[in-house]
Amino acid sequence: MIKVLIVEDHDILAESLKSILKDEYEVVGVVKDAKLTFLYCQKFNPDLVLMDILTANNSSGIDACYDIKEKFESIKVLFITGFDGVGYIKRGMDAKGDGYITKDKSKEEILDAISRVLKGEKVFPFVNTDDVSEVGLTSKEQEVLFYVCEGLTRTEIAEKLFISEATVKTHLGNLFFKTNTRNRTELAIYAVTNGYVKNIKNK
Repeated sequence: MIKVLIVEDHDILAESLKSILKDEYEVVGVVKDAKLTFLYCQKFNPDLVLMDILTANNSSGIDACYDIKEKFESIKVLFITGFDGVGYIKRGMDAKGDGYITKDKSKEEILDAISRVLKGEKVFPFVNTDDVSEVGLTSKEQEVLFYVCEGLTRTEIAEKLFISEATVKTHLGNLFFKTNTRNRTELAIYAVTNGYVKNIKNK
């Protein structure tokens, strides 16, 4: 039976995936911290890894994919995550992942993606690279970043961009993750240091 390793730090989601897989696949383990994925691959030699993007201890599933693909060419990696931004998809491709699907998909869609990946297909959503910056920021994230540098509050940014505060919060979370920063001050420093403020103003 085909062996599957699940990398997911939310217990309910991990159990849901195990339930979906139980009839057709052997789940050899569940890993909460993506940094440990390599060790589990050494131990169990799975055929497929279902990889979340961001796991316990802020570990990156994308970094884990790079490690796996460097040492285990035969292991397939299918990203299954709540992040649907273009930048994440592109980074998953760059890490030599085999597919990318979001957690809100149906059981049938998830099983179909798994089947196709195991057959050797690359299963990724369409990516418009014109909408992604060098570090994977979408145009909307760049707009939010600009207003962060201007010192606007979350409410003010929402009003400027005609989006909800919840959406602004999501964009900020994505920005913190992609730029490896922890707060708005660090994010603003990153933007200025790397030329993003200038780039956005010139758009």
